[in-house]
Amino acid sequence: MEDITQLHIIGLDPERPPQILNYPCIYLYFQLSQQAPKEWCENLNSLVAKWTFPVEIKPEEGVFIETWVRKPEEIARQLQKIQALIPEVTGNYEELLRKQAGIKEIPGGSVEVYVSEAQRALNSIVAALKF
Repeated sequence: MEDITQLHIIGLDPERPPQILNYPCIYLYFQLSQQAPKEWCENLNSLVAKWTFPVEIKPEEGVFIETWVRKPEEIARQLQKIQALIPEVTGNYEELLRKQAGIKEIPGGSVEVYVSEAQRALNSIVAALKF
């Protein structure tokens, strides 16, 4: 997988272009630059749950952000809202990874890694090995 910080929308799904239908909505399928992790998708879905026009990304696929608008004039605004949210979702995902890895950010930008006593002992033994 590419660097998650590089994740962005690259366009519309060429297999499902926007179309004017017989009912008042235009479905949009925005394609991401890479597959997003499941947790990233779940976070995006929770943040957009109460938006006027529903937005969703299927966590098991993680490639297309699905939404709809009523009028063609609303497409650009919806895209901008989603694009503006992506850095926040990515930041939340990176924070989740740090928590899972036992890494804690310290004010000032440094990082502290929690290492248990047992892990320290193991690290000492491994460091003393002669190969």
